[in-house]
Amino acid sequence: IADANNAWYLETASGHQWAAIRIPDDQCFVSANQTRLQKIDITDHKNVLVSPGLIQFAIKNKLFNPKKGTFNFRKSYSKISKGDINYNYSRLATLFKMYSPQTPFNQSAGVFPTTFRPQKPISVREVMNGLQNYYNLSKNDPYTYQNPSQPWRPISVFRTINSHVIAIHRNLPAAVAGVEYLALGMSNLSLYVPFFSGLTVSPSAYQVGKNQADNHSAYWTFRKMQTLTMQNFPLFAPIVHNELKRMQMTLIREASQFQHHYSNKSQATSIESFTHTVSQQALHTAETLQNKILTTMTKNTDAKYQYEGA
Repeated sequence: IADANNAWYLETASGHQWAAIRIPDDQCFVSANQTRLQKIDITDHKNVLVSPGLIQFAIKNKLFNPKKGTFNFRKSYSKISKGDINYNYSRLATLFKMYSPQTPFNQSAGVFPTTFRPQKPISVREVMNGLQNYYNLSKNDPYTYQNPSQPWRPISVFRTINSHVIAIHRNLPAAVAGVEYLALGMSNLSLYVPFFSGLTVSPSAYQVGKNQADNHSAYWTFRKMQTLTMQNFPLFAPIVHNELKRMQMTLIREASQFQHHYSNKSQATSIESFTHTVSQQALHTAETLQNKILTTMTKNTDAKYQYEGA
């Protein structure tokens, strides 16, 4: 939960209980599919909010014994399983190493600080890089080495429906102060397209789409390209990544330029027109890559079933 001045993280627990902390201004927060709140000071009302009776409920239901130590939200209200080691801890460790290599943690024990200070300010592009990570080229990389049984769950997985990065800027008009960069399908093989908070009507391709492939929706435009790439990730991914990287930087730059011109009232283009333009650029990129892959697959298929003679 965030605005231009504050960011809060909230977790719900059993028994209608919950807790929330304010993320310090000089720190950041990452999470996998697990509880991340640990020791919290419920008397610090400026930075901590909890449901009424949070600790009393834990004591009453024998989830927490005050005689055995300090209240820990995670230990009291969350189940910690062996599956967390492969499914969650590895993802957290990857992002800690990426954003704050100096921060100590114990991956095998699942002991990570709730918030941490990054080595340097994290850009929108670097957040995208984190969401697109798949243990790239490491021994745990399931895609480059085509090993779907690899036990470490990567951050970027094929079954993803959408991924997004939200940026909230200070000192900008409300219509462009908030921007959601939305990627459809598998994040590593997609583009984060900027959608400003002042947008009133989304591009038509982003308004349609079902659970079967079509030739109209933005989702299936990206999904087709991703599915083709995954047929031979080692061969096709480098081609796709190179083009997506170039276009992603273009989209981020164009969004920043639009914000600047809009705030200075020197922008004649409406938010709707801008969004239509950048979304078309993204869709065209996905379609072009789709055709490049199909061309290569066609040539390879022809070479495989080459029968000489008339």
